[in-house]
Amino acid sequence: MVKSWFSTERAVLVAVLACLLSITAFSGSAYPENYRPWTGEFMRMGMGARAMGMGNAYTAVEGDVYSSYYNPAGLSTMNNRQMAISFRYLSMDRHFKDIAFGSKIGPEASFAFSWINAGTDDIVGRDLNGNPTGSLADSRNAFAITF
Repeated sequence: MVKSWFSTERAVLVAVLACLLSITAFSGSAYPENYRPWTGEFMRMGMGARAMGMGNAYTAVEGDVYSSYYNPAGLSTMNNRQMAISFRYLSMDRHFKDIAFGSKIGPEASFAFSWINAGTDDIVGRDLNGNPTGSLADSRNAFAITF
């Protein structure tokens, strides 16, 4: 009887080596300046004055371009083209911007493009002694195509 080259022990060894190799290859650098505890945390702020006034309870509203953010199924009842632009100043010199454009493309089909941006700029960076090191900025973006 011929012994198979790919035995059970060898299969386990290959699987363990493949896992270690993939962990090593796909693990990123863990530097503090790149660490972000929540991905897309700025997207929880909501879009549009009407939706914000309703406490972001905008899921049941339909036929509005902001449905692309709250409930994409609501886009199907849009009657015409819509565009919305918003800019908000937040505390601590932060800003929040969003742009959305939507249009009806069939009897029961619509699409929307949207961009959400949040960030801050012109922060004076300082070293441990309090000396200015330069200007810092941080910005995050989310782009969406909704159908």
